[in-house]
Amino acid sequence: MAVGLFFALASSSQYTSNASIIPEYELQDRVNEIIESYGLLFGLTGSIRENRTPSYLLRLYPHMINSVDFKRTLMSKPFQYGSTDSSVTLHQYFTQMYRPPLLNSLYDYTFGLPGKILSAMQSGETSPPASTAQDTSQSHQQSDFPILDLSPSERQVARAFSSRITATYDRQTGIVRISARMPEANTAPQVVQLVLETLHEKASDYKTAKGRQYLDFLESQQLRQKQQLDKARQELIEFNGADSQPLNRRMELQSTYETALDQYNTLTQQLQRMRLNIEEQMPTFRILDDITTPGTQIKPKRKLMIFLSLLLGFFVAFSWITISFLLKESEKIWSS
Repeated sequence: MAVGLFFALASSSQYTSNASIIPEYELQDRVNEIIESYGLLFGLTGSIRENRTPSYLLRLYPHMINSVDFKRTLMSKPFQYGSTDSSVTLHQYFTQMYRPPLLNSLYDYTFGLPGKILSAMQSGETSPPASTAQDTSQSHQQSDFPILDLSPSERQVARAFSSRITATYDRQTGIVRISARMPEANTAPQVVQLVLETLHEKASDYKTAKGRQYLDFLESQQLRQKQQLDKARQELIEFNGADSQPLNRRMELQSTYETALDQYNTLTQQLQRMRLNIEEQMPTFRILDDITTPGTQIKPKRKLMIFLSLLLGFFVAFSWITISFLLKESEKIWSS
C-alpha cells in the first residue's frame, strides 16, 4: 500500500489533445465536380468522383513529424504559456520551465546515473574546437544535403517530442491522427496547434519546392529581360531624338524593342501562371474534429494504482503468511 501511494503521488499528471486531418484531394477532383455539375444540366447522370484516393502527401505526414528537422523547427515555435501575456518556445519550456516528476529524477540519479555520466563524457570528447565546428557548420550549410548539428539541449527536447507527439495514418480511411501528451492541460492543445502549423509549412515547402525553383528561374530571366527591354527602349528614344534617322537603323531598333517587349510580356504571363499554380498546389488542411482542451488527465490513474497495489499487498502478505506457516509446520515435523 505504501509503495502504491508513493508511485501514485510521485507520478506527474499527463493530459492529451488530438486532431484528425481528413483526406485532401488533388485539384482534378474539383475539376470533376464542375464537369459533373454541368453534366447534370444536359441530362447526364452518374458520378465521376467514385473511388477517390487521398493525396499521397498524407502518407508522408507521420514521417515528417518524426523527422529531426521538423522537431528542430517545432521547438523554436512560441506559444502562450500561463496567465501572462508572455510567450515561450517549446525549447524554453522543456529546458527551463518543465521539471520532470520525482520518479524520473530518482531513476536518473540512481540507476540512470552511469548512463548520464557516460553521455556527458562522450559529448565532451566528441565536441570539436570552436574554429573546427564553425568551419564544419559552414560546409554543412553550403551543401545541398546539410547535416544538422544539434546541441545537447536540442537533443533532449527532440527525445521528449518522440515520446509525447505521435502521428498515425489510417490506410482505410486516409485520416491522419495527431496526438500530443503534455503535463499541463492548457499546453497540450497548443502543442497540437503548433504541430499543425509546422506541418503545413513543411508540406507546403515539400509540395511546391519544384515550382518555387522554377519561379526563381523565371524571375531571374524576367529581370534580365527587363534590362534588355530598358536598353532597347533607351536606344530607340535616343535614335528618335537624333538629327539623322536612317530607315534601316530605325526598323532594326524598332524590331529589337518589340522583340524584347514580347519576350518580357511572355515571361510575365508565365510568372503569373506559375504563381497561381503554386497557390493551387498549397496543401489545404481539413480538420475533422476541433482541437479542445482536455478536461481530465489520462495519467496517472491514481485510484487504479492504489487499488492494484492494495491487492498486490494482500496477495504478498497472504503468500508470506502461508509460506511461514508451512515452514514452521515442516520444522516441527522434522524435529519430532
